[in-house]
Amino acid sequence: MSEWDERVAGADVVSFGLDTLLVRALCRPSDVYRLAQEHYNATSGRYLSEELAPWRHEAEWSLRRQADEEGRNPETVSLADIYARVGALLVLDAGTTAALLAAELTAERRVLRADGRMRERYRRVVATGTPVVVVADTPLPGRFLAGVLEDQGYPAPRGLVVSGDPATRSAVWDELLGSSPDRVLVQVGAPASVVPEGPWRTETAPVTGPVEAYRLQVGPASALDGPRVFAHLDIDGFRLKNLHRSLLNAQVAVGLSKDPAPSARVAVGYGALGPFLVATVQWLHRTAVDRGRPDLVFDPDDGRFLADAYRGWWGDDALGVRWSGEPAPGDAPAVEVVSGWNPGTRRWDGGSGPADGSPGRLALAVETTAAAEEGAGRVDAFVDGRLAGRRSLFDDLIGADRGFLVACLAGGPSSSGAVDDLRRSAVDFVADFGELTSGMPSPVAVVDPGTACENLVMVLNFPQPAAAGVVALESDDRAGGATG
Repeated sequence: MSEWDERVAGADVVSFGLDTLLVRALCRPSDVYRLAQEHYNATSGRYLSEELAPWRHEAEWSLRRQADEEGRNPETVSLADIYARVGALLVLDAGTTAALLAAELTAERRVLRADGRMRERYRRVVATGTPVVVVADTPLPGRFLAGVLEDQGYPAPRGLVVSGDPATRSAVWDELLGSSPDRVLVQVGAPASVVPEGPWRTETAPVTGPVEAYRLQVGPASALDGPRVFAHLDIDGFRLKNLHRSLLNAQVAVGLSKDPAPSARVAVGYGALGPFLVATVQWLHRTAVDRGRPDLVFDPDDGRFLADAYRGWWGDDALGVRWSGEPAPGDAPAVEVVSGWNPGTRRWDGGSGPADGSPGRLALAVETTAAAEEGAGRVDAFVDGRLAGRRSLFDDLIGADRGFLVACLAGGPSSSGAVDDLRRSAVDFVADFGELTSGMPSPVAVVDPGTACENLVMVLNFPQPAAAGVVALESDDRAGGATG
């Protein structure tokens, strides 16, 4: 029996904090306000040009201050109260106010996910017959939260007590614990205001969720720079790029938490190379479509993982994928996809030439001084040192890559398998992030390239001790064809 199971084994009632059971796929809960506005603008037939997030934030906290001044529990503020205040602050009609409230619930439902580890623990407690209560200090409605718990695979608790919803069963404590001082309540997670003091004994079982662990740099994501991610979140407010940053990094935290002890290779591949690939495959598709090209041509040696990432993101909407050297299915021209690394010159100069029938190339990176070879045709690059607007990103990635990008993007299989692990984990992230953002408004799913590359820039420029060896790559990894 684990230490955690022993702690709850003697309980007469186990109270789970809602935020231990459900993880928001956002680094900051308040980022859901921007997501709610994107949902509203995409689905309501109207467009709210005013930024919702600061007004939504001000509405809640002004109501909480008012409740505190009046001697009431600030946690009892409801979502309906908050949006009534939002409507008054922005001078909105009742229909618009109601639609914005509904959009926030839609956004919450999209990002609230079960913590798989806690779901198994919860189910084990339920299986013993011990009464379970779920508690939350939140303005969200109890009925809504009960539905989310059910959707996420949690058996119905004996009681659900939500601070902002008086309709939830606050009398559950007397029903389950009575007035006996011999009864034991075990609170899983941080204490909530809806858990009263009583004659019974209360014990706590602290839980650190995956996003908080990422911020504190403990556990599976410790090879990545969680503190720097959260510093950026504090700087950039509620802008769309911050929503992208919040979604990307929450997916990193949640995805890595599924393996209690992932290797540094997996962490760096999933959490740094993966977000970079998300923006890359989006760019590949948009650029090829803009050119009117129906196919993408990849190198069969070092392009397979790029093709896997591309098809993993775009699915049924993907353009045709074929390999250089294969005959074209028709006369329609295709675009060749290359890393940009030229093993002959050992530079990021755009590659060594186009595939037959390809009028140009899409390169992942091209150096500041790169020039297209004679007859090679047009070359566009995702990280383009030739363009002033992209030069900073190029310098951050290529200038400090320590051979990492050469190995990951332009090398064949490594002798030790390190590069294969990095690539495989990165492709996994692309698929997971695609699942997370599926059905979200297009401005949310189309990630800002600079923001998507931040994790990789952090790893390359400020590698954590656990990641330093991965970033540098051992000499035998590079010797296995990584640098040509």
